[in-house]
Amino acid sequence: MVSEAYFGDMAPHSAHLVMSVSKSLVGAVAGSLCDSGLLDPTAPLTDYLPALTGTGYAGATVRNLLDMRSGIGFSEDYLDPRAEVRMMEEAIG
Repeated sequence: MVSEAYFGDMAPHSAHLVMSVSKSLVGAVAGSLCDSGLLDPTAPLTDYLPALTGTGYAGATVRNLLDMRSGIGFSEDYLDPRAEVRMMEEAIG
């Protein structure tokens, strides 16, 4: 390591949100699981996550989720305090 810096309230022990990087990591793992036959991209998402039955994700497939086309409304208007992205930020601190 050449350099390490922390800004604002961040410190070496702070949990760090990876936000969009998560998509790449999940995609790589999901691709590997699909390749090995452990994950079926055509299966309903609720086959793997039954807790989502009866939610907005009901009826979505694993592929829908991986393609970010699940049909769930999610606004990323960072200037709108009622946008889902802002509510998510508040929820995760």
